[in-house]
Amino acid sequence: MSGKHSAAVRMRTRTARLMVRPTAIHAFGDSLTAGIADVWTNSKLTPWPRILFDALRSTGADVVLTSDLARVGASSREVLSEQIQPAEIGSGDVVCLWVGGNDTLRSKYTIEDTHLALGEVLGVIGEAGAVPLTMELPRISSALPGPRWAMRSWDAQGALVNEMVRAGSGRLNGIHIDWPGPSIAGPDGTHLSQAGHYFYAREYATRLAARWGIATPRIEAPEGLPVFSAADRRRWYLKHGWLWLMRRRIDKRRAARR
Repeated sequence: MSGKHSAAVRMRTRTARLMVRPTAIHAFGDSLTAGIADVWTNSKLTPWPRILFDALRSTGADVVLTSDLARVGASSREVLSEQIQPAEIGSGDVVCLWVGGNDTLRSKYTIEDTHLALGEVLGVIGEAGAVPLTMELPRISSALPGPRWAMRSWDAQGALVNEMVRAGSGRLNGIHIDWPGPSIAGPDGTHLSQAGHYFYAREYATRLAARWGIATPRIEAPEGLPVFSAADRRRWYLKHGWLWLMRRRIDKRRAARR
């Protein structure tokens, strides 16, 4: 066999392997992707990327959860350097990407910082040819009571983050889901309840199944999962939330003195 013919055979073999490789699912982001119950307990729930992966596998889809790197408290810059850049993202991969919420809560983090980091994050995903799964951040003021100055600041920056994520996801033909309201939130009103994780997994699975031309997986939340009312959240705030808000307020005061 000639050298040229052997090289051609090897090339065709590598190409065939790439064509039939499993679709990788990557879980990147902060506590919303990682699956914590609230900012006080940090107790773990089953996160929506895991539910999504299991559901897609149940249909016979050839998928594998390769990167599960989401971390509580991660900023967009940390998602880029600690999660996106070390990962091996390939064409057609699914990237679970919930990011930007912690940027709005950090006094040292400006919208320009977020814009630069998100641009790089989405640039890496786009260059790889992967599909991002993104979401709309909830408005802090709709979830928790607190000082008006803090709520206005967080809401304004959160709205800008939402605009950037929505536009970037659209450019990459991603799947973007709006925040449906407090019914899916846990006791702090911003992180998902376990039922909320099932909600997002079901929404993403339905859209991916339609794109891939496969059967829509059945995703049903187990019976008896807790549902948190506005009164539950007020009790949570009175017991825990005000301490969390004070830490943020002190952080902003210190930053203002610099």
